[in-house]
Amino acid sequence: MNSFAALMWKELLILGRDRHGLAVLFLMPAIFILIMSLALRDAMSPGQRVALPYLFLDEDGGYFALTLADALSEQQTLVKRPAANEADLLEQLRTDQALFAVHIGKDFQQRIAQTGAGVPRQPLLRVYLSPTAPPQSRLLFLAQLRAALARVQAEYLLEDQMGVPHEEARKLRAQSDPANLPIEEIYVGAQPGAIAPNAVQQSVPAWLVFAMFFVVLPLATSVLAEREQGNLQRLALLNVSPARLLAAKFPAYYLVNLVQLALMLAVGIYLVPLLGGERLTLGNSPLGLWLIASALSISAIGFALLIAVIAHSAVQATTLGGIANLIFGAIGGVMVPKLVMPPVMQSASMMSPMSWALEGCWDILLRNGGVADVLPETAALLAFGFICYCAATFFFPKYNS
Repeated sequence: MNSFAALMWKELLILGRDRHGLAVLFLMPAIFILIMSLALRDAMSPGQRVALPYLFLDEDGGYFALTLADALSEQQTLVKRPAANEADLLEQLRTDQALFAVHIGKDFQQRIAQTGAGVPRQPLLRVYLSPTAPPQSRLLFLAQLRAALARVQAEYLLEDQMGVPHEEARKLRAQSDPANLPIEEIYVGAQPGAIAPNAVQQSVPAWLVFAMFFVVLPLATSVLAEREQGNLQRLALLNVSPARLLAAKFPAYYLVNLVQLALMLAVGIYLVPLLGGERLTLGNSPLGLWLIASALSISAIGFALLIAVIAHSAVQATTLGGIANLIFGAIGGVMVPKLVMPPVMQSASMMSPMSWALEGCWDILLRNGGVADVLPETAALLAFGFICYCAATFFFPKYNS
C-alpha cells in the first residue's frame, strides 16, 4: 500500500511540473467551448433568428416594387441593404458583404401584369446569389422572396384587375402559390461563370483546409523523436543552424500535403458520385488552386514547426496542436458557417488562417476565380507561415538545448 501511495505521489509531482500540459488540458477546452458557444449564440438561442443580409436595387420605383420591398421587410430573418447601382451590387456580392441581392428592373410592373394575364415566362426580377451561401440559407431566402412576389401578384390580380375588396383580397392572397413565379437566378463569382454550389463543392474545401493543418501531428512526432534520440544535439555540434534544420522539413511535408490535396479532390471528383453524391468541379484555374493550396501547406507546416519546437512531449504536441486547430476551425468558418455567427465573431474569424485559406479555395472552386483573386489570401497565409517559422527558429535553442 505504501508503494502504491508513493507511485501516486510521483505521478502528481510529474503532472504538477508539466505546467504546459495542465494549461492544455484545462485552458484550451474552456476556450474552445467559449468560442463555439459564442459562434452559435444566435443560431441556437430560443427566439433568436439568424439575419440574412441582402441587397436591394429598385429601378422601377412603382407601387408594386414598393409593395415587394415592404413584404420583404416584414420578414424578420432578412436584413435589407441598399445598392447604388448594378455595378455596386455585384461588387458587394463578390466581396461577400452580402450573400443575396434582389434587382427589380424598370419594367417590373409591366411584367407583373403579363404574368397575371397568363403571359408568363419572362422573369419578374433578377436574384443574384453568392455561391458561398449555405444551401439552407439560399433556399430560405428564395422561398421568402417567392412568397413576397406571390403577395404582389395576388394584389394586382384581385384588387386592380378584379375589383375585389381589400379585406377579401387579403384572405385570398394567403392562398396564392409562389412556386410558379418566374425568377432569374444568377450566381456571382470572381469571374463570370460561377456555379450553383452543391454539398460537395462547399464541404471539400472546408475539410481540406482543416485536414492540412493536422500535419502538426507527424511533424511534431518527428522533431520530438530527434530530440529524444540526441540527433538535434549532434547536428548542433556540426554547426547546423536551427533555421536550416527546420527549413529542411518543409519539402517533405509539402509533398505530404500535396498528396493529401490530390486524394481529397479525387474523392470528391470520382468516389462521391459513385456513391450517389454530386461531383466536385475544380473551377477554371488549376494554377490558382495550386497556389492557394501551396500557401495553405506552407502556413500549416510553419505552425506545426512552432508547436513541435515548444512542446515538451508528443502527447503535449498532439493535444496543443489538435486543440489549436479546432479553435482555428471553429472561428474560421470550417465548423460553423460565418453566416450564423454574431457580427463580433464574424470579425474575429478574420484572425484565423483557416478562414483565409477557405476564402481562397472558394475563390477558385465556387467563384470561378483565377490567380489574381487568390493573391491576398496567398500572401496572408505565406506571411503567417513565415512568422511561425521565425518564431520556431527563435525558440529552438531554448527548448532543444
